Amino acid sequence: MPVGGTPPDLGLPQPVFDALHGMAYDSANRAFKSGSNLYFMFAETKPGVQDGAQWFYGTNAEGGINPKGFIPQITYDVIHNGTYNPSNGTVSYSGSNYRIRLMRDTTGKPWAEAHAV
Repeated sequence: MPVGGTPPDLGLPQPVFDALHGMAYDSANRAFKSGSNLYFMFAETKPGVQDGAQWFYGTNAEGGINPKGFIPQITYDVIHNGTYNPSNGTVSYSGSNYRIRLMRDTTGKPWAEAHAV
């Protein structure tokens, strides 16, 4: 049976970072929150790049059929308190640079996980 490698890092466009950066966190729903609306991160094909992918954000309905990543606390902390690096698309937070990858936890739930690079 084939065995996979590490989960893929998806590009985090600066407009997505900028929008999420100012939102609150809803720990019960593992989502960003603005007013009464919950926002998740979704993976999409990067426009103009056949093999590339990037994040966008939206409500459950706006995400459509795209893979949704629930937001763990560390990802919220990195985006909310971090600084975007446009030169390499990473986020600086607490002395480290982070990328956001799409992964599954042990129960199969999809996550948008910040991990240090």
